[in-house]
Amino acid sequence: MMLVSLVLQIAAIGLLHTYRFRPGEDHFAFGWEMGRVARSIALGQGFSNPYGDSTGPTAWEPPLYPYLIGGVFKIAGVYSDASAWVLLIINSSFTVLTCIPIFLIANKVFGARVAAWSVWIWALLPYTMYWSIHWVWDTTLTPLLLSLIVLVSLELEDWHGWKGWAIFGALWGVAALSNPSMLSFLPFSGLWVWYRRHKRGLPSTAGVVLASAIFFACLTPWLVRNYRTFGQFVFIRDDFGLQFRLGNGPYADGILMAYLQPNMNNLEFEKFRSMGERAYTEDCKRQAFAWIRNHPQRFVAISSKRFVYYWAGVPRATGSLRIFEFGPFDFRNSLFLASSVLAILGLVLAVRRKKPGAWLFLWLVLSYPTVYYLVFPHARYRHPIEPELLIVAVFLFSETGLNATSLEVRTPRVERFSRTRFSTIAATAFLANFCMAGAGRECCGHIPMFKKILVANRGEIAVRVIRACRELGIASVAVYSDVDRASLHVRKADEAYHLGAAPAAQSYLNIDKILEVAKRTGADAIHPGYGFLSENAEFAQACADVGVKFVGPTPTAMEMMGSKTRARQAMEKAGVPLVPGASRGLESFAEAERIAAKIGFPVMLKAAAGGGGKGMRLVHAPGELKLALEAAQSEAQRSFRDSEVYIEKAMVNPRHIEMQVLADEHGNTIYLGERECSIQRRHQKVLEESPSPIVDEEMRRHMGEVAVRVAKAAGYTNAGTVEFLVDQKNNFYFLEMNTRLQVEHPVTEVITGLDLVQSQIRIAAGEKLPLMQEDVSLRGHAIECRIYAEDPDNNYFPSPGKVTLLLEPSGPGIRCDSGIYEGWTVPIDYDPLLAKLIGYATDRQQAIARLMRGLDEYFIGGIKTNISLFRRILGDSDFQAGKLDTGYLERSLARPVEHPQAGGRAEVAAIAAGLFAVLDPSLSQNSSIADGGGRIAEIQSNWKRVGRAEGLS
Repeated sequence: MMLVSLVLQIAAIGLLHTYRFRPGEDHFAFGWEMGRVARSIALGQGFSNPYGDSTGPTAWEPPLYPYLIGGVFKIAGVYSDASAWVLLIINSSFTVLTCIPIFLIANKVFGARVAAWSVWIWALLPYTMYWSIHWVWDTTLTPLLLSLIVLVSLELEDWHGWKGWAIFGALWGVAALSNPSMLSFLPFSGLWVWYRRHKRGLPSTAGVVLASAIFFACLTPWLVRNYRTFGQFVFIRDDFGLQFRLGNGPYADGILMAYLQPNMNNLEFEKFRSMGERAYTEDCKRQAFAWIRNHPQRFVAISSKRFVYYWAGVPRATGSLRIFEFGPFDFRNSLFLASSVLAILGLVLAVRRKKPGAWLFLWLVLSYPTVYYLVFPHARYRHPIEPELLIVAVFLFSETGLNATSLEVRTPRVERFSRTRFSTIAATAFLANFCMAGAGRECCGHIPMFKKILVANRGEIAVRVIRACRELGIASVAVYSDVDRASLHVRKADEAYHLGAAPAAQSYLNIDKILEVAKRTGADAIHPGYGFLSENAEFAQACADVGVKFVGPTPTAMEMMGSKTRARQAMEKAGVPLVPGASRGLESFAEAERIAAKIGFPVMLKAAAGGGGKGMRLVHAPGELKLALEAAQSEAQRSFRDSEVYIEKAMVNPRHIEMQVLADEHGNTIYLGERECSIQRRHQKVLEESPSPIVDEEMRRHMGEVAVRVAKAAGYTNAGTVEFLVDQKNNFYFLEMNTRLQVEHPVTEVITGLDLVQSQIRIAAGEKLPLMQEDVSLRGHAIECRIYAEDPDNNYFPSPGKVTLLLEPSGPGIRCDSGIYEGWTVPIDYDPLLAKLIGYATDRQQAIARLMRGLDEYFIGGIKTNISLFRRILGDSDFQAGKLDTGYLERSLARPVEHPQAGGRAEVAAIAAGLFAVLDPSLSQNSSIADGGGRIAEIQSNWKRVGRAEGLS
């Protein structure tokens, strides 16, 4: 029967193709630690630290399973298909063998009826349907060991010889070398055995000594190895400090803050490498304890949340428990919750009925999880007490009469429980294990998409996010101020809610009001767009506090990169090239003078919390420094409520080039190519294009790798942009990281074929990136113009008012992301961005031609726009040659306008006259229109007017 079962399992997995290693990847989710340690063992490099051989040996992993996996790797190949099959069979065997202690424990404590039901349920519905996705060593071998320990603890009250104590000590030794967390149950089991034997007058002292001796004999070789390796006493597993910190800190939400792990954060890795494993672990422990001392109430709240997550079976914090929602992922949570409720009720009933071993069960259920929900941030699928929970749940059904007649089964007496029957059950468990592991991998690994997203923004970006939500089947919620009641994003959304008056502080910056709307509408997530609250770490944390997912990076990453000085400090440690200057805020004018003299003039003063050119001053000579510093500090305080200013070398005519990155919450980060953003007015981007005219493949790869390093150093997730300054020799220097979606993201979308907004939403929902770096390819060229409601003839002063006429361009290679419509009134209260016009083609020259055609077709009546500025830029010979830098636009605007030839002017005038005559005939009645030759043509006939209209139609 076992052979038949094995054949069926192999066939099932072979057909489903779910157990296949990919090169260099932990297929079985060993974790980055265990998989790499096992690989190191297999390659003869010893029990090395998972961060690489250069970091030396490790004490972060208990040895049993790494050596088991390493042995398989050595025989069958590192991460090979053969290793996959061998390890699958080993883990499945552990689950099958667990049937033995399940039956014997249940039979001794609750009787043969409960025992038979427990074994059958374990065989037919093993929790291996979810261990196939996560942490197989904790949920296959550990349940077997713990069940055997419970069984021996129950039997020891009757055994008179020394063999039982020897087995007890050996089991605890093996368990400690497999999963030291189980030792939290050791005092309870030992005391329980001693108490039960003491009541019956049986000797225990010699047995305890024997068991202790065997237990320490199992541990001694590993403890000696640790002492010789580290020169001090180190226990079996020494990552307590790291784990404790990963679960407790200013941004903890009851779960693992994985981005603080050295393998996901370059700053942490550099710190780990410089300090060494032991010192780093102790430092993490000190940080966590210090935080707990300073925030005891927060620690209690986090621990309580972890307790709820544990018993509800929620694998990770998703904003809400989602226990009773449909879908495989939520169905699994529901099963966990149901088993928890039934098990706790069963324990209470067993204690009240005074069943033998009931208190032992109770201690097990309370002691083992306590280590995790008080200290570690792991969820319940990491824990091995499921067999015992299953037994007491079955006992509850048996004792309360919940099993209907149709569910009755004939249960044999224990002495008649034949080998054939047990083989059948074991084979069934083995088959269910493989089939559920194979078929259930994708469905159980499915992460539910959000059902409703609130868009905390306005204008074209709000419309853009709403469209992405609609394509994903997600309901959208818009918010608006008094003056935006009739805005396009309000019309496009599924729901819309009023925030307050026009001032942003009372509407789009009102965190409490936005979260109130999110709670009222039941939104799962909030997308901040760009601007407003998109880079506000306080807002991101507030979303987490109320259980709403913030579509963007973590508050920690946002805070790190939001301050330019902190970002510079972090990038220095990560080895990222920086513009020479200070990495901390200036404390005095004397310090500014000293640093300026060191790096040389000209210098640039920048606000640490700045952006958009605010708080920036270019200083050409020492005599200008004092006034410039005072002005920069004053403007920074007004704009950002933070007067911190730092200084760096001002680069002469640099290019501003940025790199788009995407990072999921599973440690994967890729770059999507660069964007040329050198055309700026007053330090604000006006026109962007991708790819840059000067970036070749080698420079792109180098710049992209640095951008990925920046993102990983910050523990960054979601979409972000790393900005660089590029000198005239094509050397590039880190400038800053924008922790949000950029205005210019469409040019990246059209040349990569990726929808960045949808990618943001999918990443926030917990999905992995759908592609690897080698899958990213750039096709063609794209240029974007930002269309503003501002008057180029009046120093670009804002031009609010009603849009009386709107003619939007279309045709091949034209995309228009707009937030306006004909008849809408542009308010004066916000940024005057109306739309973004994108032209794309197979090469740069064709993209320019298409964009010029699009600009000629674009007409917004009733207000002034900067469309004429882009016609001027695109027609400029320097732009067409790619001769760009951040001073290009200033030089271009200083030159006199090159007027078109007279023939061209006449043609444009004739077309304009015809359009006005058609669109508003009343203006042409009895009025005069100048023709190209300067003559006055009187239009008196309706026949002429109709003929002109037909000719233009």
